[in-house]
Amino acid sequence: YQGFKFDEMAEILDCPVSTVKSRLYTALDLLRDELAPVAAGRTE
Repeated sequence: YQGFKFDEMAEILDCPVSTVKSRLYTALDLLRDELAPVAAGRTE
């Protein structure tokens, strides 16, 4: 996020807010999937 709001990111990227949200949430899902094995190996 870098402190940006969705509308600010949309303006910077010259795309609709819906596209920014879609791309961001897709990236977060991919990151979550990649980190899941690491999190599963944690012991608490």
